[in-house]
Amino acid sequence: MHKGFFSLVTLLIVVAIGTLFTLAYLEYSTHFASVPQLPESLKQTSPKQTPQETSSPSPLSNTTVQGVVLRNNLGCTVDGTCSLDIQVGTSQINVIYSLGWQKCNEEAAKVGIDLIEGEFIEVFARTTGENKMSTCDGTDFYIKKL
Repeated sequence: MHKGFFSLVTLLIVVAIGTLFTLAYLEYSTHFASVPQLPESLKQTSPKQTPQETSSPSPLSNTTVQGVVLRNNLGCTVDGTCSLDIQVGTSQINVIYSLGWQKCNEEAAKVGIDLIEGEFIEVFARTTGENKMSTCDGTDFYIKKL
């Protein structure tokens, strides 16, 4: 009788764990299914909200670009790098705005940390490589919502 009791308890534990994993998966799926999509106004081209590069970037030059936030990488909250992936015309550009524990441009970091996917922004920063920029190289650099 004890052997049957332990088998039943083991079965109930396995079913309970399976149910918890299923519920967690459903919650995860539901959350990410409701992530806001890019607004239609930003998908269509209009003179006011067309992602554009306002100067030609070359390595180690200061450049201003306007674009749509594709992703906000929040690695600096755990001692990594925070950066934005933005769509500028047909290019995707990575803009670093915080280096974790290292000093960086605090004003740009305050704006950058709160940006979400789909927001239209302007960035003035140092071009550090092909499709790479950083606001950490000076206090004149900025990120602003448009």
